[in-house]
Amino acid sequence: MCIRDSWDTPDDAGPRFALEQHNDQDRGRSVVGVDGMLYAKLEHRPWTFHPVESNVHEMWLDDAWRAAHDAVLFLMPGATVTAKAAPGEGWNGGDGVRVTLEPGQGLQPPGASEGWRSRVAFSALSADLLVDANSGAWISLDATATYSVEGGSAGPLSGQFEVHGRVATTLPEAPSVLAPQDAVALPERHRYEEERKRLLGDLAAP
Repeated sequence: MCIRDSWDTPDDAGPRFALEQHNDQDRGRSVVGVDGMLYAKLEHRPWTFHPVESNVHEMWLDDAWRAAHDAVLFLMPGATVTAKAAPGEGWNGGDGVRVTLEPGQGLQPPGASEGWRSRVAFSALSADLLVDANSGAWISLDATATYSVEGGSAGPLSGQFEVHGRVATTLPEAPSVLAPQDAVALPERHRYEEERKRLLGDLAAP
């Protein structure tokens, strides 16, 4: 899984951002928000745009931000967790905390024993998480795991994942978030009332 998002100075119409979400199954999406317009592109499809009319993009951005939290929460039931101070590695040169996950009997977070997660067995796992000591926000994460899940009509299932994330301020000389130049307007179906008027013309009832 590859997740990347960046933010620029907000414009008059709201936030200005770019988001990339892709996996190793050749699926993913790219999203850009600029000047009150939302540009979106699914894997192997052209860019389209339309006015921002809902907050669905906020859900996508939340998914990107919570990726580190979700990965660590998944690993913790099978991990031994250690933490140590990381002076100077937090935001703006402040203190940080470095959390390490290794194979072993770990903490049991809420809900870890419910559903399919209660049947997960890890054959390998590791994670290195850096957290800002003042705010608790994550700064970086490198996590890998190989696991299997028992039960189910399909029999045992196996999987693996890697999560690598970094949070950093945008450098002044970095390029701004820009709208894709080859985007086309999102096709829309006519509203029923408008379509009825167009098809029936003068025959339509007043």
